[in-house]
Amino acid sequence: MASLATECAGDQGAWWEFHDYYFEGPGRDAYTRDGAVAVAAEFGLDTDQFGQCMDDQAHLDLIYDQHTDAVSRGLSSTPTILVNGERGPTSADALIELVKELAEG
Repeated sequence: MASLATECAGDQGAWWEFHDYYFEGPGRDAYTRDGAVAVAAEFGLDTDQFGQCMDDQAHLDLIYDQHTDAVSRGLSSTPTILVNGERGPTSADALIELVKELAEG
């Protein structure tokens, strides 16, 4: 539900807002269709459009494909950062260093 809500929010330019909201661990009601619509209203989204997206499950194939890809790579937790197709470091400092190394060639 959170993934679907986040993708539907993305249709209206609020992907990151929903990502952050769900990542912070909202109350149980946010994981229902009506709860997600209420969150959309809080963020000022068009709730009719958002609700229709949720009802149509417009992004379910994308979510399924992303999940299948992650499982096939042995990934089982979020967030996970891939660098050149490999699991990247988990700390920001280590990731920055890795990117610098890769940029230098």
